Amino acid sequence: GTVRHLTRRDGLMDCELRQGDFRESFLNFNPVAWFASFSEHAHVYRDDPELERELMYQAITQDNRWLNRARNYIELYRKLVGSRPIPELRALEMTAAIHRSMILEHDDPADELIKAGFTSRETMDKLLAVVRSQKNEELIALLIEKDIPFLSRIPEIRDELISRIKQRLGDLQKDSFIHGEFYDLKHLLDNIYKVIEKLPAEYKAQEQKEIISKAGFKPAVISVRPVQELVLESI
Repeated sequence: GTVRHLTRRDGLMDCELRQGDFRESFLNFNPVAWFASFSEHAHVYRDDPELERELMYQAITQDNRWLNRARNYIELYRKLVGSRPIPELRALEMTAAIHRSMILEHDDPADELIKAGFTSRETMDKLLAVVRSQKNEELIALLIEKDIPFLSRIPEIRDELISRIKQRLGDLQKDSFIHGEFYDLKHLLDNIYKVIEKLPAEYKAQEQKEIISKAGFKPAVISVRPVQELVLESI
């Protein structure tokens, strides 16, 4: 969480902290510019503790891993030569975070994904893109069997995840030729329903409330019907 004193050049520009009129770096590489910038840093540290805390928070949450830099350069070079981005590069980091969450026996992978620098929705988008690409069979199998089903334990994205899979299945059914992606997605959907069915009691109670509000079921019916059956009917 240390606020740095940088020159505004090359790769340092990518990680510069900014807040309001304050900038972490100075532009002209000479004693006058250096001292002016240093004085501004000293003023913030001494007279503006609120701004200093905000800058420290930005610094401690900034993702400066070399893996991210390398990935960005690879994607940039591929774009320059007209190639499509490789979703697997980022997906591998996401799956690693999901696996850590499984090992630590978390209720869902949201916290580990945040620590790795990814949002739940961003992770959902990337992993579904990998399944759709149908290029890495080993990774796709892992996503279908474990990673995306475990991702579905995050309440904020569960409904959207299921909805997007079903919409894609509907689109694929319209084709004269059934692609391998169709069978992968059907298997994935089955695995997600199994995960939902095994959620702890407090998760099930919340899931049931959401289903009631969306599908219009009466509360009395919920107590005698399995969650999976209600999910199937509500989508």
